[in-house]
Amino acid sequence: MDLLKQQPQQHYSKYRKDIDGLRAIAVLLVVYAHKGLPFFTGGFIGVDVFFVLSGFLITQIIYREINEGTFSFHNFYIRRIRRLLPALVFVLCASLLAFSFILSPHDLQRLTQSILWVSIFVGNFFFWIYHGGYFGENAKEAPLLHTWSLAIEEQFYFIWPFALIICLWLIPKRFLPIFLSVILLALVWLSEVALNYTLGAAYYLLPTRFFELMTGAVLAIGGHYLPTPKRILSNLGSLIALGVIFYMAVSLDETSRFPGYNAFYVCLATAVLLHLGKQPHNVIAQLLSSKPMVFFGLISYSLYLWHWPILVWFRYQDITLSAFANMCVFAIMVSCAWVSWRFVEKPFRKATTESLSKLTGQWLALPLVMFSAVALVTIQQAGFPTRFDASVKQIEQALNSHSNIIRGSCHSSLRDRDTLPNPDCLLGDLTAKKTGFLFGDSHANHYTGFLDVLGQAENILIQDYTMDQCPPLIGLEWGSQAYRAKECMQRNAQAWRYIQANKPDYVFLAASWPGWNTRSIYQDGKLISDQDEMYQALKNALITTVSKLQALDLQVILFKDTAYAEHSNNRCALKNALFEKNKDCSFEFVPNQMMDLLISEIMLINPNIITIDIKPFYCVNGRCATSLDDIPIYRDNNHLTHIASSLLGTLYTQAYKLEKYLNEDQK
Repeated sequence: MDLLKQQPQQHYSKYRKDIDGLRAIAVLLVVYAHKGLPFFTGGFIGVDVFFVLSGFLITQIIYREINEGTFSFHNFYIRRIRRLLPALVFVLCASLLAFSFILSPHDLQRLTQSILWVSIFVGNFFFWIYHGGYFGENAKEAPLLHTWSLAIEEQFYFIWPFALIICLWLIPKRFLPIFLSVILLALVWLSEVALNYTLGAAYYLLPTRFFELMTGAVLAIGGHYLPTPKRILSNLGSLIALGVIFYMAVSLDETSRFPGYNAFYVCLATAVLLHLGKQPHNVIAQLLSSKPMVFFGLISYSLYLWHWPILVWFRYQDITLSAFANMCVFAIMVSCAWVSWRFVEKPFRKATTESLSKLTGQWLALPLVMFSAVALVTIQQAGFPTRFDASVKQIEQALNSHSNIIRGSCHSSLRDRDTLPNPDCLLGDLTAKKTGFLFGDSHANHYTGFLDVLGQAENILIQDYTMDQCPPLIGLEWGSQAYRAKECMQRNAQAWRYIQANKPDYVFLAASWPGWNTRSIYQDGKLISDQDEMYQALKNALITTVSKLQALDLQVILFKDTAYAEHSNNRCALKNALFEKNKDCSFEFVPNQMMDLLISEIMLINPNIITIDIKPFYCVNGRCATSLDDIPIYRDNNHLTHIASSLLGTLYTQAYKLEKYLNEDQK
């Protein structure tokens, strides 16, 4: 350690008000975005600003103490526990108490489980596994969803001190910033590439977020090598950096690629503000150091902890907030945050306890035991269903019947593209001689309940072969990125080879069919943006697919898509039952004009195609129901619940006799 003592101390060691100002911007952007207010749709980037600040502040402390020979893991983790856990445990307890009165039985069980994962710093894995995408509709009602970012930081704290010490021993001091910068850029690239394979994991997990904290860490270690611009350039640079942050907050939304390069731009802008803000007479730093900004910066951690559970408490009960009510809710958030900061954060941060084992027992072991007991009892009691009407259980059972989960490995994600049709993935009549083949995307997968009923009624054994975001059109490049489009095309080539080899009697084509605004079709790796070109490419692909299948003397059955409940709450029936409401849960039906036109053209060319449309069973006079016989139809705004899919299959087979179509003698 003597060599490390000789390294120069950094210039970033004293308290800086402008950093609290940056914290204020970060938390206010997050709160604004989470409240669903217009304009700052990308306000979630506030979390990325927090990550850079955390990496910067933690690294400068560790690095300085290593240089001085005073670094101790014991003291480091004592400080981290005092800083993070008291306020977190306080909010976890308050959330458990408040939500135990309103959450449905299943949601209450899920909450108690999430508390356990959050308590051991792996909440990000829980929300990735059980809620999928961060912007998913069901995720918006998870009271502790926002704690995924705390898990990222806590995992970073476990890894980074060890990694930094190893780097200091192995890498010469003058080369360390360069070495870490190369690693940083590699991690940025990894984050961007990961978005081609998985959006959920890339958003929630540390490997694709590490570069954000590391951006601050590299600045803390190598910032003194950077030039110090004069006053005018310093102010201009800070203004541009702040503008970048606000531009990203305005221009990004839940459909944007994130984290990846977009997050890196935010991180770089934050690093510029940190670096230039230490200079005297920096106007932006002075604005950030104003009393209101410092106030919000000081309570930013508690405000971040409190804001989301408070929002979910209102959202879960479908309470619509007026502009005035929104201001009142914000005042409640700030009040709770101030109380938490004043009476929980500050006292425990300044506590004199120097025993790591004692602090771990108080703020980790004891809460974990308590939360485990609560979770165990809640799960054993099935979420205490007697709190509500008996219909709640039936509704929840349907809502939680997801075909992609029920069918397991029969439905693939992109990373499982090479999976071949599984002989165990069968639907319908397992003893039938007639065979069928289902292939398409997740909207084909949600018809598995329907086809299981139909196959049994019509004596058909159906092979199930579906993959996310890949419509069953042979030779078409389809995907959110060019890479995904190539993978989808190869997947459909595999399906075609299976069909050629096995020659099923019937081929069922189903997908989330595109509309005029779709931008997912490529040609030779280039996105087709012109509507006419897109329509023609889609038409050619569908004609090719149908022609190839009919050339093998197979019956093609084309599913029209379900109605999109874009502005409807799929849990509306559940909320009516939970809170004894009588809210109209129906939504306006908006037809897919492009696919209606395309299918009519294809039918003229190939009149032997059978089309199946389930919408008439729940859509009447331009409006669509979201439940049938108290069974929710949708598990989100466009996928059927598995139980509803089976029910619709029953209704369909009762309404239509398909022998004239599905009979080998009349083919």
